[in-house]
Amino acid sequence: MTDALDYRFYGLSGNPYVNRELDPRREDDRQLLLELDVLPPLTQIREHIARAAAADESAAFLLSGRTGAGRTTLAHKIFDLYREEREIGDTFHVVSYQKIDHDSLARVNAVIKAIRNKISRNHPDRRDELMSRIPNAEGIVPDELDLQARADFLAEVAQSVRPTMHIGLLIDGVQDDAFMDALAVAFQYVPAVVVVTRDAYNTADTASAERLAERREWQRWARHLHLSPLSGSDVQRIATNRWHIAAGEVECPFEADGVRSTFDQRREPIGRAIRWLGWLLEGRLKTYEGDERWPAADELRMPARWIESMVQMAGKAPRDPEDDHVDRH
Repeated sequence: MTDALDYRFYGLSGNPYVNRELDPRREDDRQLLLELDVLPPLTQIREHIARAAAADESAAFLLSGRTGAGRTTLAHKIFDLYREEREIGDTFHVVSYQKIDHDSLARVNAVIKAIRNKISRNHPDRRDELMSRIPNAEGIVPDELDLQARADFLAEVAQSVRPTMHIGLLIDGVQDDAFMDALAVAFQYVPAVVVVTRDAYNTADTASAERLAERREWQRWARHLHLSPLSGSDVQRIATNRWHIAAGEVECPFEADGVRSTFDQRREPIGRAIRWLGWLLEGRLKTYEGDERWPAADELRMPARWIESMVQMAGKAPRDPEDDHVDRH
């Protein structure tokens, strides 16, 4: 039904409120990135990166938040700030790792192998050496110091090849509270940027915040950043920014006070807030039966009372248990 909507009534080619990962390397994404109230100040991130760069160590971050909180987008922003601080261009390479493993040492070893494979693909002449020092088939998982030696070896290779390879490591999930400590030991002296994302839920595959807080090793190494749900003012900024990017100077049909008051009462992570805005825009367009276009068609305006009633009504709609499970995780 969404495909049949004619967004030209709003002067749009499509719905501008679509949630996706953003990367500041893409020009179209840069204008969508806002410094929201709930996000950590970029000055703090830059300072942490600068201190690590001065010591020739890794700059590490743990990003915690609900599903849709914008952790991956913030990770891309951190990578961009790291490239800027280190004056790195096309020689920056991101290695992503997502596999679940409750054995922390085994998982760190697998992460190291993922970096090995990245270097090997870019420099096949070093493949034999890399596979010899970090082999695939192993009966025993290396201990922390062996893992540190392997990570240091990869750093030496990455620095020695031409062009030099600068590594950004993006790890999705923390299953065991010992993982961050093991990662800190292995990568502390590797000149790279390491970003770990963590769901802010207590599940069988997520280490609890309480247990992580009790460990000190990783906290001396990594900066822990929490991505909170948005304030109403943040949602209003997103609504206005995305509207004017798509529609130019045409008045935004969302009444600002209505967006602020509604989402101050219903705090949502950024991804879900954007989907709410898209749903509201669709809903207004689906019920419109006129011929005039916005802003001449005042029926296409979204006043505060309408926004609040629509969101409240949707929140009371019947739900399947499976839907609740998806929202929690």
